[in-house]
Amino acid sequence: MALDAQYTTCVGVRNDPFPDEPLNASWPRPLIVARLSFLGNSAPYAADLNLIVQIAVLSLLLAGVYFVRASKLKTHSRLMKSAVIIQFGALILWMAPSLLLNIGALRASTLGPVITALHILGGVLTLALAISAIYHRTIGPLQLKWTMWSTFSVWTSTVILGIAFYAYYYLH
Repeated sequence: MALDAQYTTCVGVRNDPFPDEPLNASWPRPLIVARLSFLGNSAPYAADLNLIVQIAVLSLLLAGVYFVRASKLKTHSRLMKSAVIIQFGALILWMAPSLLLNIGALRASTLGPVITALHILGGVLTLALAISAIYHRTIGPLQLKWTMWSTFSVWTSTVILGIAFYAYYYLH
């Protein structure tokens, strides 16, 4: 039986968001499971969607830099507030639940948990700096301009770490 690219054969192992559910071991032949990824890898559908959302948020950040340099501050403000709202949505809908469901993976002594930990720390710092910038609060002696540039730098690094996380865990 030929399988097409969107299906995979599983014999005792599954790669899906509910790994604790046992496979039916009494099934007489290999179980065929549709892949949950629309990007054609082992990632769940939600991880693919989150990756695309994060790349879109990175595009918003870059557009925000353009508009602040062009002195179009209202447009810059709207874009950045939108990026923060989208980020909180992604955090609540995908990232936090994924972390909680897979917290045990952080105990592994591989590169994955290091990328994950740095991504988490960067994300927390990014959201704190972004909220500070939105409400025009400074952290320590930093001026608003430097808070915003710090936010951009940390946020961009965190997105890159998120892409590295995706590549490490799902592209194999």
